[in-house]
Amino acid sequence: MKLTDYKHINYKFKLNKNQIPINQLTFENLEEFNKIYFYARDNFKLVNCTKSQGISNSAEQTRHERYCIIKGNQRFELIIISMEGCYRFLLQNKKKADNYVTGQQACRSIYA
Repeated sequence: MKLTDYKHINYKFKLNKNQIPINQLTFENLEEFNKIYFYARDNFKLVNCTKSQGISNSAEQTRHERYCIIKGNQRFELIIISMEGCYRFLLQNKKKADNYVTGQQACRSIYA
């Protein structure tokens, strides 16, 4: 498996996950996401996410090539930090093409 085939940025010592381009995957691509996850699990160190759902830049954790999984209600995010680059994968349901209203907008209109 070659991670470099996916969108990424070069390795940075201090990193904010929002700097990393997102590789969008849907549950139709679950096998691909699982391959990436198993590759990360087998080759990098699992670290805990920060309270803000990012990857830690603590001195103890930045010594390792690492990854973290962020679990949401309807999505999973995998962040990999390696010497090859920094990667971010987002697994979530496919959005319908004719749906222009986000969940947040729907809640606002219901509770307004």
